[in-house]
This record gives sequence, C-alpha cells and structure tokens, in this order.
Amino acid sequence: PALTTVENVGAYVVDVTNTGARDADDVVLGFIAPPGAGTGGRPLKTLFGFERVHVRAGETARVFLYPALTELAETTLDGERRPLPGRYHVTIGLAESAPHGMGFVTRELVAR
Repeated sequence: PALTTVENVGAYVVDVTNTGARDADDVVLGFIAPPGAGTGGRPLKTLFGFERVHVRAGETARVFLYPALTELAETTLDGERRPLPGRYHVTIGLAESAPHGMGFVTRELVAR
C-alpha cells in the first residue's frame, strides 16, 4: 500500500532549562534514523523537527516536536512512499554537545 497521508506519529515533549545567569536562546533538534540507516539508499538520519526557544535565566521552556507519519516510510524509485516497518532511533539534540551541558536523549520507536 502507498503512504499518502501526512499525519503526526505522536509528540516528543522537551523541557529546556537555562541553568545559567543570563537569558539565552536554544534550538531543539529532533532526528530520526530509519531501520537499516546508511544502507540501500536510506539516510543515516533525517531532521523531523526543530524549534528555537528563548529561555530566561533559571527558567524552563517546553518544546513540542512532531514527527510525521511519512518519517516511517521509504520512497521507491518511482516516487511512491511505502511504509517501512522496523526499529527507528529518535534523538533529541546532538551527542557532540552533550559534554558541554546541552541535553541529548535517544529513544527507540518501533513501526509495525
């Protein structure tokens, strides 16, 4: 079956806390890696959402990221999107920035 509907799979809720003494902006990034990432023409990961948020010193802001149903699909050579079942890896943030106090979380999502 072809996949033509673009609906949200769910929501990832991210709390961004500014532990510093000054107000600051942050950009929350959401990535998803498909089953077999990096093989057979599949991407290593794709950006499914981002939001820039201003957080006052000592406060927390809440961000919502929504991956689309099409993130759980692959596109055939003729341009048709087909469901791609399997284990996906969702990451919020960048692993490289985690040692510097920035948030990084990874979760598994199973599509059947």
